[in-house]
Amino acid sequence: MWRASPSGSWPCAGSRTGAAKGKRLYVRRSARGSGVARRLVEDLLSVARALGFRSLYIETSPQNVGTAYEWYRRLGFRETTKLGFADLDHVVAMELPLG
Repeated sequence: MWRASPSGSWPCAGSRTGAAKGKRLYVRRSARGSGVARRLVEDLLSVARALGFRSLYIETSPQNVGTAYEWYRRLGFRETTKLGFADLDHVVAMELPLG
C-alpha cells in the first residue's frame, strides 16, 4: 500500500497590523532541493492575498540559516522592524508586500 506523507509545511497566522505571519517553514530533508519550499511560499502568498493581507512577515536568523535568509531576499523580502525576539540580535524580521 502506498502512503503519502507531507514534504513540508509553513503555518501562518494573521496579525492586527494587516500582515500574515509565516511561522517555521519546514521541508523534509528528503524533499529539499525539489522546489517544495518555493511552492509552499507561492501557495501561502496566494492564500494571504485572497484573505486580504497586505504583506507577509517572517523572522529568520542569517547567523543560523544564512541560505534561507539569502533565499528570502531573492524572493523580495526586506528587513523590517521586529515584532518578536527583540532580545535576540541574530534574529531579523523580514516582510514582503503583497500588493
